[in-house]
Amino acid sequence: MKKYVSIRREMEQASRGKNSWDRIGAVLDVIIKELPFRRMAVLLFREGEGDGISAYMVASSGLSRAESKILENIIIPVNEKNGLLANAFVSRSVRRADGRQLPRGLMNDSKSVAILPLYMEDSLVSFMSQKGLLPSTEERAFGVVVGELADDAWQSEAIMELLTVISDDIASSTVNAKLQEVMLADTEQSERETIMALEIQQALLPRDLPRLPGLELYASSHPAKEVGGDFYHFIPLRGKGSKLGILIGDAAGKGAPAAMLMAAMTSTIGQLARRTRNPARVLAKANRFLLSRLGNYSPYVVTAFYGILDINGRTLTYASAGHVPPIHYRNKDKACAFLPGPGMLLGSFLDCRLENRTVELSPGDKIVFYTDGINDARNLKREFYGEGRLPELVQRNSQKSAQELLRLIQEDIIAHLDGPQAPRDDITIIVCSFEP
Repeated sequence: MKKYVSIRREMEQASRGKNSWDRIGAVLDVIIKELPFRRMAVLLFREGEGDGISAYMVASSGLSRAESKILENIIIPVNEKNGLLANAFVSRSVRRADGRQLPRGLMNDSKSVAILPLYMEDSLVSFMSQKGLLPSTEERAFGVVVGELADDAWQSEAIMELLTVISDDIASSTVNAKLQEVMLADTEQSERETIMALEIQQALLPRDLPRLPGLELYASSHPAKEVGGDFYHFIPLRGKGSKLGILIGDAAGKGAPAAMLMAAMTSTIGQLARRTRNPARVLAKANRFLLSRLGNYSPYVVTAFYGILDINGRTLTYASAGHVPPIHYRNKDKACAFLPGPGMLLGSFLDCRLENRTVELSPGDKIVFYTDGINDARNLKREFYGEGRLPELVQRNSQKSAQELLRLIQEDIIAHLDGPQAPRDDITIIVCSFEP
């Protein structure tokens, strides 16, 4: 069997340049070729139906045309205590929509069947459920990848990790495909895309801010006239001590393309961050994901800053992919400094060289994360807000609370713009304050 990394690269090459549904099929073809699976299928849920969930197939590998036809409409049973039955196919309890059992040998003739749930960020799934693009079932998953195994070799740790990554990739591709479908199908495409882009952006922004001992945190995002690609996300991290992942970024472009890219990056980085505590590795893997979807010569790039805030250890370990540097107010020195480490933009090159940096934090310190919409904010005299104005404001108001400092920054930007008109680019701000 090929090494884990080699198989991942083959999947990336096979799926490059294809649309979302064909990309999923290409990934399944590689799995069948390189791993001990006889056949695989991706099933998406519809609404709950009786004691089960209605599901339909969107991609497969190793299935005949007749078998694929059967899986277009099936019912997967749900257990009240355990949710979706993981052994539903092995126990032959999966049935067709008309109540008949699946034919013997169709994903149910083997003692080993792998079922991988498809998950996405709750806010995005909730938004798509409201739009009728995904089911509003009680299951957190919106679909499953089902694979019939040739043997039990898949139970190795490396294969299990690979399958988990694959299910995340398929989940992201599925959501992207669904969003593209609804945008392309609408007759009022331009107007509809703008509305949908704004709805996607607002749905992905955190509704509730994390509340951790010793940390005060406030954030805001103000959309431009043309919806841009600003995004931010807070990722609670399990483990010893209180750790919080902080992500902020900007997807290039405007309207629907930027919103789609923002949605893909938010969900992908969020999933990667829960598997590794290495910010540079998280962003590097997100870069490979982006290029595998869009190709090496795509015009779409993303700036991103991802850091892990250790509340107990008083440190911020971070990596930056071409994002504007956050401002760190050091209470000991009574001075502001930019956090170094620009890095390469995501989506620019496959070999994305990023590095981790760690900054120590002291009581009374503040960190202001933001997007370049602030520096590029231009008033009626065509004067830019610039890079130096924000650090000066933060230093002058260093003793203010995070909430008050955020308000003062917003007011200063409005004053520069000669009024509350919408800026030309999104403006996103996160203020973190560490209690003295």
